[in-house]
Amino acid sequence: MKLVALLVTAASVAYAQDAGVMRARPVSVDAGTPLAESKAVTPQPQVQTVVIDRTAEVNGLKEEVRSLQSEAKQTNARLDSTVSELQQVRQQMTEQQKAVQAQQQRREAQRSAAVSLGTIDQQLATGDTAIEGTLSQVQENLGPSAKANLEYARQAIQNNDLTTARQYLSAAAADAAAGR
Repeated sequence: MKLVALLVTAASVAYAQDAGVMRARPVSVDAGTPLAESKAVTPQPQVQTVVIDRTAEVNGLKEEVRSLQSEAKQTNARLDSTVSELQQVRQQMTEQQKAVQAQQQRREAQRSAAVSLGTIDQQLATGDTAIEGTLSQVQENLGPSAKANLEYARQAIQNNDLTTARQYLSAAAADAAAGR
């Protein structure tokens, strides 16, 4: 009997341990009945508070953020400078294009004036000296050399020298066609 009581007690202790509860029942050797029942002992979980000092890591990250902000400011300043330069280059290109267009228009006007001077020369060949209005219109589009030849042609017309006037008109037409 004692042996059975001892086995029962051992089995109940083992069963209680499996359930996470530890009960100890003292057993009387004489009768095989427990003497006193003790309170159940529940193990307290041990909580360990671990304090990790992350101040150095946070400070390092703050410094890295400051560094990146500084780099971003420098990059933005370089970009602003580059954008400004690009705008200046665009403006210069626009001005150059306008100058080229103006020069092309002047050349076209001078070519047109050369054609008009050829027409005036044909009028002089027929003896028609009423060309002053046409000469005034053409003169605006001529270069300095062509204007000088046109002025000589006017003087020859005033002197009634149509052959010399036609020579100067031909020279003025050639200068106008060449852009001079």
